[in-house]
Amino acid sequence: MSKRSYLYSGYYIEVAVQEVGVKHFEGTAAIFGSPESARSSQGPVHRCARMGRTREEAYRAAAASAESWARGSREEGLTGMKQSPKSATGTAWERTPWLAMQGGVEALRRAEDEE
Repeated sequence: MSKRSYLYSGYYIEVAVQEVGVKHFEGTAAIFGSPESARSSQGPVHRCARMGRTREEAYRAAAASAESWARGSREEGLTGMKQSPKSATGTAWERTPWLAMQGGVEALRRAEDEE
């Protein structure tokens, strides 16, 4: 099994590739918040796996999937919105639970200030 690790968009990504059959390789990416969390007993914030016919192809596919998740995670954090593939209501964007909670907290603070 070969393993590579690197920083990307504020995340620490570890990609491991192993042979799973004749000319079939599986690349698994684990995404951590920091190198320290990867070394500690904390689990990753996200995992993904991709197949390839060569070791390098599996590595590139798993790394691309991890980087795509990291980019989406960063963009979601900046806008408070995420794309929802399950939406059937005409819009594919919905508020994240964290941002919805923050809106509720702000509403309670404003109500307390008005009293």
